[in-house]
Formats: sequence, structure tokens, C-alpha cells
Amino acid sequence: MNAATLAPTSTAPLPTPGRPRFTALPPLALYVHIPWCVRKCPYCDFNSHEARGEAPEAAYVDALLADLEFALPAVWGRKVTTVFIGGGTPSQVLNQKFGRTAVTNYFSDMFGFKSSFHALESSLTRRFSKGYMAKFTYTWSKALGPNGNATGVDGYQNNTPAYQQLNEALQGYDRTHQFTASTAVELPFGAGKRWATQGFAKAVFGGWQATGLLVLYSGPPFTVSASATSLNAPGNAQTADQVRSSVHILGTRDSWFDPLAFAPVSDARFGTSGYNIVRAPGLANLDAGIFREVKFKERFTMQFRAEAFNVTNTPHFAAPGANVSNLQQNPDGTIRNLNGYTVITSVQNTGREGLDERLFRFALRLSF
Repeated sequence: MNAATLAPTSTAPLPTPGRPRFTALPPLALYVHIPWCVRKCPYCDFNSHEARGEAPEAAYVDALLADLEFALPAVWGRKVTTVFIGGGTPSQVLNQKFGRTAVTNYFSDMFGFKSSFHALESSLTRRFSKGYMAKFTYTWSKALGPNGNATGVDGYQNNTPAYQQLNEALQGYDRTHQFTASTAVELPFGAGKRWATQGFAKAVFGGWQATGLLVLYSGPPFTVSASATSLNAPGNAQTADQVRSSVHILGTRDSWFDPLAFAPVSDARFGTSGYNIVRAPGLANLDAGIFREVKFKERFTMQFRAEAFNVTNTPHFAAPGANVSNLQQNPDGTIRNLNGYTVITSVQNTGREGLDERLFRFALRLSF
């Protein structure tokens, strides 16, 4: 609710039977949540009209007017100001009551949020004769839950109770499509195979096996953010205004998505776009390996292994810069400087100690 003033022509307080007459009234902060709070809310002064569902507008207005009529003699002449949204640290309840200046985050399922994961999972495994094996898996899935609090210990991105519904979003680890193909092959050389069954050729080429793993994933979702200066609500992440009906994915490192699909927010409110509504680049990766085991006197086995990670040396790009407030535009609305907005400058963490380029690894293992 925007700042408003409740005052008659004269700002002198009205005498009220049974109440002392104040010569100076302290400032008043009045909490009003729209839509109407359906549960008891520690942030809301109009919290006595609890309902199980969303209250009809007429019932809400009647209840609001009844509370205002009851409280009006005590608030006459005082300024009613916005709390939390646009109010900064002084407007927070714990700051007003205890002087706490640190941001207080909410955790776990405090607001009734539960994460959910639904998936269609399929797999096909086939073992062939002569040492061939192939396995294929595919998962079509969707992960939903409170944004920023996927594990219950991370804290919400939005810590304003009246706007908790904004936290419901795709999880950051959501990948719609996941496909893997793996294979293991005994090369057709050596004893019992088609070629090189004896002599020097058997000693050199026999006993080798090859493996391969292909992974294809959809990109994870990310949030297009904006400066939270006008929001002025500590502990809350600001989202951008979406000004175009759809977000066109350009698909280049220089600009992954349409930079003009979003705009900064200049008012004391949250942006119109949601959390995690744009997808980062997907991931395609191929690993391969070859190994051979050689026995010595039945007690000892020597294994030689050569592996190549990211065989094709394909970069796995991470999400682009997503703060629309970094965008600089000319007076005619054209782009002057992206300043990193929509630009990809890093790669995904694939769990290989930060290495994304092609990597070779050689190993010897002695077993006895």
C-alpha cells in the first residue's frame, strides 16, 4: 500500500472519551496486505478476519473499513507509511521492536512451501554377444519449490511475508530433458576374437576394451534481476519488469537472450517477471576411454587406462549476465552498452575441478 495521510483540515488530535489528549502524536506505521491475509500474520494490523480461502473483495473492504473506523481516533493526524516495500531497514518488524539491523531470512517450510519433483524416467540396456553393451536413459522432469530455499537451509529470495507467493518457481537445478548413452566394447583383437589371434599382434592388440559416455542436458533456469534500490526492502531480491510478451533466445555468447525483453524497476515494488523464467545454455558432453589388463603369473594384474574427458572440446557455457540495470540505452531506446547483461562470460561447473576444456588422463594400476 502506498504512503498515505489520514488527517482532517486541522492536524490537532481529536479528543476521545476515555483517552488522554496528546499534544504530539508519534509516527505511525500501518500494515495493510493486499490480497487479504488468509492466516494470522505478524506483519499485518488487519489480521483478525481469518478465512480459509481468498476473501471476497466486498468482505475485505467491509473488514478494512471496520478496523479503520475503530482505530481512526488513535491515528488521526498521523502519517500512514509503507512498511517493508520501500521502507528499508527501519520498517522491518525486528528493527522496530528490537533495533535489529541484520537481514533476517526465512528457512525451510515456514510459509508452507514444499518442493516437488515429477519425472518420466526410461532406460534401455542391451548386452550383445562378443563383448558389446549399450545403455540409454532419458528423463523428462520438472522441479518446483521455493526459490533460493531448495534444501531448506538456504533462505528465500523474497523475505516479505505478503509476497511469499513470488517464491514459488522452478528450482535452479531443474533440467527438463536429460539423455545419456553409454557403451562398453571389447575390441575384436586377441585370443577368441576375430583378428590378431596369435603372435606379436595378439600381444600388442589383444585384451583392449573401450568405453564411451554421451550426456545431453537442457539448460538450467535463471532469474533476470534488476537493481533493488527503489524496492528498498532488505533481504529481498528484485526481479526485472518483463516488457515483451515472450523472451526470444538469441543463442549467442555475445547476447544469449533479447536484452530489450526486460526493463529496470524504478518504483517501490517487485518486478513483473518471475524467478527462474529463462533457460541457460544446455550441456552436451562426450567422454571416452580405453584400457587393457595384463596378467603376470596369475597373482598380479596390471591395468593401463587412457581416458579423454570432453572429447570434442565443446565449451559448456554457464548462464549469462542477468542484471538488466547494467544495460545502457541511447535516448532513442537503442542499446549503447550491454555492460555484461545477457553476455556469457563463464562456463558451467561440471565437477571437474573447474576444468571445462578437453582433458586427458593416463593411469597404471597393479592388483595382487
